[in-house]
Amino acid sequence: MPQRTRMIGTHRALGATRGQVLHYFLAENALPTDMGLVLGMLGAYGLALRQHWEVPPLPWWYLPVGAAVLLVLSQLAAWIPARRATRVSPVVALQRIACAATLCWRPCALFSP
Repeated sequence: MPQRTRMIGTHRALGATRGQVLHYFLAENALPTDMGLVLGMLGAYGLALRQHWEVPPLPWWYLPVGAAVLLVLSQLAAWIPARRATRVSPVVALQRIACAATLCWRPCALFSP
């Protein structure tokens, strides 16, 4: 999220609320996560049907429970930094630049008094 702070500051400066920005990032995270979960579950189910070993199959509910846990973890992993980034003032977010050498944030010298 730190690399997107400027975009968040722009959205906030144009009138978006913190909740709207947070919702945007969570929805943006959910799309690839859901696609990966669906494709992964289909692939795992297809491989389980072709299994020819003498190992008993796993219960049917393992896949949906595992997918739900992964979805919750991915949303949590997106929510924590997005929430932190939305707390930054729009003015401060628009003045910051990335310090590529140290990966830290420092105020831009052009905007300093």
